[in-house]
Amino acid sequence: MKKILLFLQLALLLGGCTARYLPLPQDDVIISEYFGIVNQAEYQFAAESRYWSREPSELASYFSTFYVVIRNRAEADLSVELADFALIDANGNQYDPISNEYLERLIEPTQLDYFLESDDGGSHFFDLEDELMEQKSTLEKWQQARENLIKYSFRFGQLRGGARKAGFIFFPKLEESNQNCSLIFGDSKIEFSKIRPQE
Repeated sequence: MKKILLFLQLALLLGGCTARYLPLPQDDVIISEYFGIVNQAEYQFAAESRYWSREPSELASYFSTFYVVIRNRAEADLSVELADFALIDANGNQYDPISNEYLERLIEPTQLDYFLESDDGGSHFFDLEDELMEQKSTLEKWQQARENLIKYSFRFGQLRGGARKAGFIFFPKLEESNQNCSLIFGDSKIEFSKIRPQE
């Protein structure tokens, strides 16, 4: 338990020192707090560069995350798919979003093998209570992490007329040296600039 608390404190300390991106003013982009907002006839697209701070917390070390809100302003359904999004860095490199299915597979725990082959070809139960308790704890953490991904990541698919969807979208991690990026949804683009946190 002490190791977990120490790890979380270290993660928060390191996370606090990491630079973040803020939306840049543009003719077609409204800035509201940390969000850039684009209004189109059919939809409203809003995005914020936001850290993933839930379990599994290690995802923040490997992915650049944006919190996205899409509101369907029309009566007809709006299709919002993974391929509608892209992240472009300062050098023009395109990063495609990571699918929710991939993220869920990525965090799956490895299973312990409780049955060992005996010399005569049979198998028997290998009773290791400590390992069983450790696996139970691992599975509980995985279930919580999976629930967080399901609940807080952006769910792609049909968006009903007048409805909205919101959640995190994960991209491969931008290089530390990168200073600017653009988040694209369909025909809309929000530009972001990297800033350093105040000392």
